[in-house]
Amino acid sequence: MDGNKDEAARCIDIAVQAFAEGKMEKAEKFLLKAEKLFPTERAKELLSKVKTGNTTTSGRTGNNGGTNGAGYFDSSHSGDGPRKRKNSDSRNVEPEYTKEQLEAVRKVKGCKDYYEILSITKEATDSEIKKSYKKLALLLHPDKNKAPGASDAFKAVGNAAAILTDAEKRKQYDLYGMNENTPVVMVSAETHMNLDMHVDSRLK
Repeated sequence: MDGNKDEAARCIDIAVQAFAEGKMEKAEKFLLKAEKLFPTERAKELLSKVKTGNTTTSGRTGNNGGTNGAGYFDSSHSGDGPRKRKNSDSRNVEPEYTKEQLEAVRKVKGCKDYYEILSITKEATDSEIKKSYKKLALLLHPDKNKAPGASDAFKAVGNAAAILTDAEKRKQYDLYGMNENTPVVMVSAETHMNLDMHVDSRLK
């Protein structure tokens, strides 16, 4: 499902660029594709504007000779700053995620091993591991953190905690580490569920 969502977002980005260049048919094509992959209000809204733009903006051209769609609807966000949701009143701008949330995602994705992901030592006890997991999971949970990559970072934290709180799996991990020779260690859904229950109860 996440794969479809990401692909749909990519299609929307392409459609926005196509609209800005005056390529209405291409914009409509990718917005329709985005709707099939992962229906969103944004895609519906942009699709409506593209169809309207076919008749209302045909006489306006930009410097590149194409229809000037840049001012008609916003392109997708780029850059490293907090993503913001815009509404009709430009004075009311509501961030979708904080700088702290974005930094937390970057930190986890830049880690090289499970201990580093959870910010613990190799001598950490189960209670210390779970305490660190809960703190990070609350910060990275997709329901609260909308920063790019938050979902993957959340899964990485859960996987790290699940491995390190299982004595046998932790022993294997300590022996092999994270490299191409590391044996595949399967984490049961039940293990993840037991960890996530503590977090979900805090989010409600």
